[in-house]
Amino acid sequence: MKKINTTQYSDNKKFLKRKRKDRKKIWVEKEQSLRAICECAWYSNKMKLTEEEKCYFVRKEKYHAASKSKKISYVFIEPWRYVLKTIPHIITHYKPIDTELESKIKQIDNYFDRNFLNNKLYKMKAGNLNKCDWVDLDKEGKKEFLKIKKEKQWEVK
Repeated sequence: MKKINTTQYSDNKKFLKRKRKDRKKIWVEKEQSLRAICECAWYSNKMKLTEEEKCYFVRKEKYHAASKSKKISYVFIEPWRYVLKTIPHIITHYKPIDTELESKIKQIDNYFDRNFLNNKLYKMKAGNLNKCDWVDLDKEGKKEFLKIKKEKQWEVK
């Protein structure tokens, strides 16, 4: 079932991770498990599960003592039904590099850095230098926004 399958990557072929045991670091096999569905995805049905598929899940609650909150998730009842495979995902081919094109790109980057044009370029692309996107209000909308803001300041709570 692709809906609850997980993908894991490893930096070595054997899918091992280092773990401390009795002050020594040993290599242990990585555990792969099926995906648990969070509560919001369950009710909004983002996974597009049918009613027959939903009956194979059970509700689990976890309590986090530090934040004093509960985390609710839905876990597959019978994970032993699935045999998870380890398939290698290795890079075998590289895209050839065009040295002439790379040198021209480097020249353009140097030109922008030398003449301090990166801010101008960003402003042309994004419209402003701020990282967050602000909503542009016309003069009428801006006046109404300021009026509402002033009214909220004077309200007694």
